[in-house]
Amino acid sequence: MDLINFNKHWIKEYYYNFEKKRNYYDKMIKNIDSKYIDLIIWLRRVWKTTLMFQVINYLIKQWINRDNILYYSFDLWNEIENVINDYLRVSNKDILKDKIYVFFDEIQKVNDWQNKIKIYYDLYPNIKIFLSWSSSLFLKSSESLAWRIVITNIKTLYFEEYLEFKDLKYYLDKPRLYEKNLILEFEKYLYRQYYDIINSNLFDAKDYVFNLKNKIIKEDANDFFNVNYPELLLKLFDIVAANPWITIDYHNLWNDLNVDWRTIQTYIYYLEESFLINKVYNYSANLLSSEKKQKKAYLNCSSFFSWNWEISWELFENYIQNYFDFKYFYRHSKNEVDFVWVTQQWKIYAIEVKYRENIKKEHMKWLSYFQKKFKVDKKIIISKNVDEIFWDVIVVPFWKLESINMNN
Repeated sequence: MDLINFNKHWIKEYYYNFEKKRNYYDKMIKNIDSKYIDLIIWLRRVWKTTLMFQVINYLIKQWINRDNILYYSFDLWNEIENVINDYLRVSNKDILKDKIYVFFDEIQKVNDWQNKIKIYYDLYPNIKIFLSWSSSLFLKSSESLAWRIVITNIKTLYFEEYLEFKDLKYYLDKPRLYEKNLILEFEKYLYRQYYDIINSNLFDAKDYVFNLKNKIIKEDANDFFNVNYPELLLKLFDIVAANPWITIDYHNLWNDLNVDWRTIQTYIYYLEESFLINKVYNYSANLLSSEKKQKKAYLNCSSFFSWNWEISWELFENYIQNYFDFKYFYRHSKNEVDFVWVTQQWKIYAIEVKYRENIKKEHMKWLSYFQKKFKVDKKIIISKNVDEIFWDVIVVPFWKLESINMNN
């Protein structure tokens, strides 16, 4: 095994060339001295590997010996024990005495990796372990690592990061002065939430996302779930990509696709666990019953949206769902509120999404209807550029989402 190809930082004065940093970097550095295993989770191309290399750079700058840091990607299949044993052989490190930092990329490709990692965690207290993983199934199958792990979900670029990487973050310092520029960049950003395409034309950006989608579905999801009908998985995703916020009706899809509804239900689950879609549930005062009612599907990244290239309210609504990870909407007959948020203190916020340059009283009618049925602590409209309070409704433009405290 040629570990030097994975560990170029062992070469004197070598650093990985990633100056720009995502918001998650500070969290990783903060945890660097803790014993807990750091696990980075999400889709391809969101900088999971880059983040690992940036942490390695940080360690070297803190005068950690370069050869006390091991990186390995399980894209090239191997066993954890083989990699560590080979590392100890070539580095002459003592696993019981030396402080060793281990970075294992794409760890989900190792069979029974949780139990194998647990052995090293429990037996060798001087090892600090960083892992990356590409499916949310870990969260449901990690009993062996309970209380030993810190999970970081790395999503696609936030708008603030997009501006930072384009050296345009100063727009946010004076948003009214740069309002037209902000809106222009935001509408570009919605289709370019991956670092690789922030400066691409729209045709190249869509081509990049198309190829990425196919790779995730046909390789990652197919390999992990052993999918019998990968084309069906692709078809279901394309249905959501053309209709974000679509109401999931397994029986209607069964009729349209001529596939058993239970298979469709399973494949929707595969898409969700592969971080490609989110399910949002029709709100009820009894949250348990909410999950048995109507469900909507949203894309996990609005850049996968497959309609025309104008910015629509559907695309904006999908972005807002992604940003806050809302779990509920409300629909009764023709009455609908876009999102409902239940705080940790059981407060209820009702949220409407309006990509508009003016907000009128008529845009608040569903919020008022919802308030008559439930005790609402806060009513919010997220707009294109309106920043005001109308009666008891807070209206916030897209560039001030950070100001909305959803747990207060």
